[in-house]
This record gives sequence, C-alpha cells and structure tokens, in this order.
Amino acid sequence: ASHEYPRDQQAFMEAGGMGGGGARSVFKDAPVFQTVRTGNDGTGALEFDLPDNLTTWRATLHGFTADLYAGNGTGSVVVKQPFFVDGIIAKSFHKNDQPEIQLRTYGDQLKTGQAVKIIVSSETLPMKETPYTAQAFDRIDIKLPALSEGTHTLRIQATAGELSDTLIRTFTVIPSNFMLPKTMVEAAAISWTPKVETDRNFRVLFVDQHIGQYFTALQNTSYFWGDRLDDQLGRLLAVKLLNTYFSGEREVLKIEYKQYQNGTKGGLTLFPYSDDDLVLSAHTAATSESSSFNAGKLTGYFDAVWKDESQTTLRRAQALYGLAGLDEPVLLDIRTMLASSEITDEDRLYLGLGLATLGDLDGARTVFNELQVKYGKTQDQYQWLALGDKQDEWLTATSLHAILAARIGDPSSDPLFNYVEDNNTTDVLLTLQKLIFLEQRLPALPQSTVKIEYALGGETKNATLEDGRAHVVPLTSSTASGFALTALEGKALAITEQTVPQDFNAMTKDANLKIQRNYVVNGKVTKTFSENDVVEVHLTVDIAEAAPDGSYQVVDLLPAGLKVVSQPWRWVGSMPDKLSYPYRVDGNTVSFWTGNGHTTIKYLVRVTNKGTFTAEPAMIQSFNAPSARNITNPDTVTIH
Repeated sequence: ASHEYPRDQQAFMEAGGMGGGGARSVFKDAPVFQTVRTGNDGTGALEFDLPDNLTTWRATLHGFTADLYAGNGTGSVVVKQPFFVDGIIAKSFHKNDQPEIQLRTYGDQLKTGQAVKIIVSSETLPMKETPYTAQAFDRIDIKLPALSEGTHTLRIQATAGELSDTLIRTFTVIPSNFMLPKTMVEAAAISWTPKVETDRNFRVLFVDQHIGQYFTALQNTSYFWGDRLDDQLGRLLAVKLLNTYFSGEREVLKIEYKQYQNGTKGGLTLFPYSDDDLVLSAHTAATSESSSFNAGKLTGYFDAVWKDESQTTLRRAQALYGLAGLDEPVLLDIRTMLASSEITDEDRLYLGLGLATLGDLDGARTVFNELQVKYGKTQDQYQWLALGDKQDEWLTATSLHAILAARIGDPSSDPLFNYVEDNNTTDVLLTLQKLIFLEQRLPALPQSTVKIEYALGGETKNATLEDGRAHVVPLTSSTASGFALTALEGKALAITEQTVPQDFNAMTKDANLKIQRNYVVNGKVTKTFSENDVVEVHLTVDIAEAAPDGSYQVVDLLPAGLKVVSQPWRWVGSMPDKLSYPYRVDGNTVSFWTGNGHTTIKYLVRVTNKGTFTAEPAMIQSFNAPSARNITNPDTVTIH
C-alpha cells in the first residue's frame, strides 16, 4: 500500500440566517484567489463575495516588491449566523440506494430543548413539502423516496420562533460508477434516425466528416479506467477535446500533479512513489498540460540525461525531445545528434519529433520521409512503421510516426493513426501518444460548412455546422421516435452517443488475479452496521506468478453511507494491525497499489448515513497491462 493518508477533508457547515435572505446554495472550499497591487504605503484592498458556508476562513497572503523582497501573512474571516440548519447528504447515490439524510439545527440564539420546525421538499423527487418537528441541536433522520437517475435538489427550511434558514442541497443519482460509452458513428443521410439501445437520456451529434472520424477514439479514452499518470492525462485531454470539438459538457477532473513529480530528479512517474519515467516525462512535455508540472525540475531532469554521455543514445534522444516540448533551445543539439553515425532509427524518431516541436518542419520532414521509405507499410486504410521485431514495437513506432506526420502536415497521419487505434498492444500503453496526435491533428483538419434540417416532436429545426463545431440534439428513448433528418447539405457524420453500465458478468477477468472484499466490525465479518461503527474494510488479493510483472492498483468503491477515515487515530481507541494507506482518495473511490503475491489491504471507514446502500465491485488491475484485472462481487450494506 502507498505512502501517506491525505488529510481529512472536513466539510464546511452550510450557513443560515435570521430570515429575509435567500436560500443558501453556494458552498466552496476556496472563495477567492486574486492579485492585488498595493499603494506606496504598502496597503491594498480586495472585495469579493463569500459563499454560503458558515466557517472560519483562513486568508493567506504573499507579497513581493519590485526589488524582490518578499513577505507573507495570515488572517481569519469568521462567518456565522445565530441560527442555521445543516445536513449530512452524500454528493452521489446509486439508483438502488435507500438513504436517510441527517439534519440538525445550530445557533448561538438557540436554547437546548427549544422546538424547531423543519420542512423538506424536492421538485425533482416525489417529495412534497413535509414538516418535521425536532429540538434544537438534536438530529433527525429523514428517509428519501425512491431515487431516479439524474441530478436532484432538496430544499430544507428550518424555523425556530422568529429565526429561520433555508438550505439548498444538490446530489446526483447514478446507475453505476462503471459506465461505458456506446457510440455509433454513421454517415448522415436524409431520413436517418438514431438506433436507441438504452433507456437513459442520450445525445445525437452532427459533425463535419473529417473531425467526426476521431470521436470514438476520444470517447473511449475519456472513459478509460486507470490511475497511471498517462491514463489520467489521456482522460483529461480527451474530455477537453470532446468539450471543444463535440460540444461536450463533461467536467474536466483535476489531477494531483505533485504526486507524480515528487522524486529528487524532477522527472514524472507513472504512479506515486514509483521511479522517474523518461518516456512518460518526454511525452507529457509535448502535451498542452506540460505547464501543470514544475517546468524547472522537469528541465533539469531532461538536461541531466542529455548531458550524461554514459546514457544510451535512445535515452539522450528522448531527453532532447522532452526539452523541445518545454521550448528549450536544443535545436542545434538535435541536429548535431542526427548527424551522428552512432544513433539508431528509433533515436531518429524522437529527434524528428523534437525538430517538429521546435518548428524545424523541413528537418522533421526529412526524418519522416527517410523512415517512411525504410520501414513504411501500407494495406487498405492502414499505414504503419515496421520498425522493430514485435507488434508492440511496430505500434509504438507507428504512434510516434503518426505524431510526426500530424506535426508536419503529412497526409499519411490519418492511416498511421488508424493502425494504432485498431490494433491492440500486449505490454505497452499508447494512450498519451494517441492524445498528443489528436491535439495536433484536430485543429489542422479540413473544415467544411454543413447544413442540416431535422424533425423533432412535430417541429422542424435547422442548424449550420461551421468551424468544425458539432450540433447536438438531446434525446430520450421516448423522444427519439419523433426524430428524423429531413435535409442535408454537405458531408457530415451522425453520432449517437450513449453510455451504459458495465455488465460485470461480461467483463473479461484474469484468472491469475484474485480479490475478495470483507467488511469487519469488532472482529466479525458483516454487511450490517450501526451508526457509530468504525468499519475495517479488508481487500484480500492473490497475484499468481503467471500474472504480469510489476505493480497493481487496487480500487475500492465505497457505498454512499460510508466515508474513509483519513486520520484513524482520531476515531479508534487502539489502532488495528497493519493498516494500509491509499495513494488517492477521490470521494468514495479509494486507490491502493500493491506488488505480486498474497496480501490483505486494510483501511477504516465510518458511517455517515443510515439506509441501504449498493457497494459496487472492488477491482485489482495491472499498471503495466491494464487488460489484466479482476473484481469482487457487488455487495449491499445496511446501516441502522
């Protein structure tokens, strides 16, 4: 298991008031981050709106003078009200959950035992205004009605005499944490209608045929499962490109970048606390996310490898490629190395990428053409570079060659990418290479104007597609029957974008990997808990000798009624033996890493809400060969 527990993320209390104000609905962890220029006396002013949290805000200030003197300081901003209502409500529930929410009133003008009235209602759930009576400071548990998929809002009104407060809380209900894209890409034609394979809401996109050909690659990558840095970067970049070119509205998840650059050398790592990875570092430097890392440390890392003549020529060429991605002045160094008789053709690939990155397109084109003549193969809609002895080596070389083709604008870039996309690797992942290609290729694709007309719900609508942008039609399984394309000018693709829950029975599982999950309370295995329980979660894994070498990630999905205990010593009288510490906690997703053999990962969770909750399967997956994976059975837990 990994190195350190994150600090406990204490929830801010939601604020209230004395009446007359609006409902509290805006809650943030960091309300402002701004720069202020002071006057000659060193003072400055900053005005901003605080969110609706009731808390003590910590203000941290850093100051710099023109002659580079610096100072810092901290202060506090206390926000409080005489009366407010607070609720413990998960941010997300499974559609099969039957949760109860906890509500409690607070305030320095309340008296113990004072009568309080609370009204809970929802416009998105079958929950009319329902009054409850309670006493000040006492908790009440309210059972939510049957949950339906989507985003829901609760309105919670509390009164105590003349005191009042209204709180708005929002949560989502999902069919599964394991969602898979189900995409159909077809040539748009008059009378076209979507093929519906889900009872969930979905989208139909009309897009220029050139850009549309890459939708499936982006969509699949955006749902890729894995905690390797290249997996996470691939997902992030894919979502950004989908939002830009396909009118996507998906949240761009943040990456804890510091976890992947914490070594002394300054390079990036595949996962926290692993060794620096030169190829990963060089490819990351070539993406639009390169500025998210410490560029100074990364430059020093590449520079040390490049200047170390004991390194292989391949590693030195990769280091130059990384320096080029950081816009370092290494053009002459690349040209000098290319003139050497001691380098290999694999070295030339990376050096050619370095030339193209720094703008020497003529030099990069020369490298590309020489390699194409020597190793290039063509069949049907595919081209590839037969550089190496194994299929993985061909695919790796072809992915780099495709990036080079995209950078120099060579027409072979698409058939090269098609080969990489449509063939599977055995022991390597090319996620990041694909996204580097797409970042280069999509802006350079030819664009044409397309006009469409379609019927929907008895109405006729028109749209013009320009500048490579998509037109989106939201549909449901019921409204889809009233949709048809009635007119078309130009060539477009019609994309039906659906997502479906993972079928766990159909998931490919590696027999060399075993994983079992148990919940333990007071030494006994159970799936029934009480509200004051601290629960041990045991994830027992067995990795056979025949399984792929290297490290594995073990990912558990906690049910909505439980939360990770990040500081165990605060919750238990005596610490359990051999607790494990996750390298990442993201909401109710808890991730560990482990090596080969047999081990039991133990961590603590605490009860947050009563009810019946779905615990989706925990998973073990190889970092090096993601297709090697297995899962536990799903569970249902009950909290009294």
